[in-house]
Amino acid sequence: MRFAVPRDGPVSLRVFDLGGRAVRTLAAGNHPAGEHSIEWDGRDDDGRLVSSGPYFVRLEFEGRVHSRAVVRIR
Repeated sequence: MRFAVPRDGPVSLRVFDLGGRAVRTLAAGNHPAGEHSIEWDGRDDDGRLVSSGPYFVRLEFEGRVHSRAVVRIR
């Protein structure tokens, strides 16, 4: 997952299933301005592999929310 933030600040990057349940937190906390890349290994927060299918990645920064659909393929 690639994302960029225009200035230093708190970032939340999470993966959700189609039911809106949080599956994995990929980033939480302060990040410096610029581009970032985080890899999702297809596991949930408990370390279990999730099933193939559609998911949503949600980025929150300074009160703004950006979402993107992704597909997990095993």
